Amino acid sequence: MPAVRYWLHGAERWESAEDWPVPDAHPWRLHLTGDPQAGLASEAGEQAIERSWAAVPPGMQYPGAFKDGHVARYRTAPLPIDTHLVGTAHLTLRMTSTAMDTHVQVRLSDVAPDGRPTVISVGWLAASHRTEDEDRTTSSEIVHDHTRPVPLVPGEPATLRLSLAPFAQLVRAGHRLLLEIGSDPRRLAPPASDYVYFGMAGPPYAARNTVLHGSSLELSVRGETP
Repeated sequence: MPAVRYWLHGAERWESAEDWPVPDAHPWRLHLTGDPQAGLASEAGEQAIERSWAAVPPGMQYPGAFKDGHVARYRTAPLPIDTHLVGTAHLTLRMTSTAMDTHVQVRLSDVAPDGRPTVISVGWLAASHRTEDEDRTTSSEIVHDHTRPVPLVPGEPATLRLSLAPFAQLVRAGHRLLLEIGSDPRRLAPPASDYVYFGMAGPPYAARNTVLHGSSLELSVRGETP
């Protein structure tokens, strides 16, 4: 048997590798931009149009300012070739918040030409726990120090780095990748999504969170990069 075997979703077949992370995979960085049609792009552009989302604690009655925009969405253009993704996705998120703490929940999906999404992976981090544990962080996983929370300063930029759960997905030509960022697990990881995940708490405070220029998503590609 090979040292590593993994199931490649989308192709519905087994793949093998000599090690994990897969040695012959290479990074593919996508930038979060303000383009409404292709907000995930290989080029960062001159300046991103800022997007925001509302973070509301579960069960809280909230004002009209938090009624809409609970999820910020970023899509790639349709991929020109079949793309073999394997490993962990890492999100670098530059953001501001109106509160001293908030939750960042991320969902990555494969979207077919007919608009049907398939959830690939999810990730989650409390912003106050953004300090990385450098001794435990590896190329496969960004590990955080949860012993000494660091509050956000409302309105001041902060940078969060977090990993999504490892996955293997063949994204077919013509499909798009969809990255969604929010704070409500009922929207991004509901039980009916057919994705196994650990229960996630909601944000501690009502907040308006804004994505800033310089945010990016790093994926791992085996084979040709689109």
